[in-house]
Parts: sequence; C-alpha cells; structure tokens
Amino acid sequence: MISQVFQYIRNQFKPKLKSSVGLETEMLVRNHQEKQQYRDWIQKGNHQELLKNIYTSFTLSKLSVKGDLPLTYFQGKDRSQILLHYIDPMGKTVFPLLQDYFRDRIVRVGYQVFLSERQTVERMGYLSGVERHLLRPQVPPFSISDKPEQLYGNIEIAVHYADDRPLYLSIVAEKLNEQTHNKQYPFDELAEILFI
Repeated sequence: MISQVFQYIRNQFKPKLKSSVGLETEMLVRNHQEKQQYRDWIQKGNHQELLKNIYTSFTLSKLSVKGDLPLTYFQGKDRSQILLHYIDPMGKTVFPLLQDYFRDRIVRVGYQVFLSERQTVERMGYLSGVERHLLRPQVPPFSISDKPEQLYGNIEIAVHYADDRPLYLSIVAEKLNEQTHNKQYPFDELAEILFI
C-alpha cells in the first residue's frame, strides 16, 4: 500500500513531455477517383519506367552505389527493408500508386491483406502520417509438410508523410519463427516480384 502511494506521488511530480497529440487511426480505403487513377496508371504503362529505375537503384544500393532514385536498403538477421525516398520530380501521387501496385503483386504470390490503415499524429507544428498495408502469407487448408510456408515473411508497405508531403515509401519483410514455419525465401526474389 505504501509503495503504491509513493508511486502515485512520484508520477504526479514526474515531468510530462508532450511530443505528440491527437492520434487518429482509420481504415485505408481508396476513393473512386484514386482507384480510377490507379487503373489508368497501370493501363497506360506509366509504372514500367519507374519500376526499372527502382530495381536498378535497388541493385546498385546493394553494392553501396547510388542510383538515379534515392533508395536505401537494409538487411538484418530477421528483417529486410527498402526505403524509397521522395523527390519532387516523382509527383505527390506516385507513392500511393506504387504502394497499391506492390500490394497487388504480393497478393498474387500467396499473401492476403491483413490490415490497411491510415494513422495521423499531430506533432509540434506539423501532421505526421502513415498509410500502410500489412500482408501475411496465406495458410492453405491442406499442407503437404508439417510447417506452413512463410514465403518472404510478414510484409509491410508504408508511405510516410509530413503534412501532405510524402517523405518515403518503405517495404519491410520480417521473418516468421522458423520453428513454426518453413524457411524464409530470399528478399532479392521479393524485389524481383515487385520491380520487374
């Protein structure tokens, strides 16, 4: 009882830091105009040149060489990540288009969308936002092996914003537990699925 009183008093006098307020989370649903823009972008082939540049920049980044697009690649033990940094010539609408294109490509190889959300946080002087798709490997109803396939692990495709300006698009593949799942496929294969 006395320790709870001391904890209460300590909490009352602890300095309170206000770093962010107003977290809002909602489902990420594209409106009719955005869906039509995406269909037009694909049908006209406007994505092809950009994807070639992304793949070239990805390949060069693995060799510690800069490509035409500002791209950073990280590979850890359980996590691989690509950050495609925004530049003005891309245009503000290209990241959501790429994000949905990557989502669709990943769904085709045996994934399901687990969550699509938009989060907005009011920070000191600006709004910080994230739009993300979280994808998980589909578990087939019948499996030949004892362990289900994890394919490339859990995948997150996110676009980060400051106010309404895109900052970067990230693609993260996180390994699942190999005691409960089969071995993770190489991240380079995932990059080829997305970019080629």
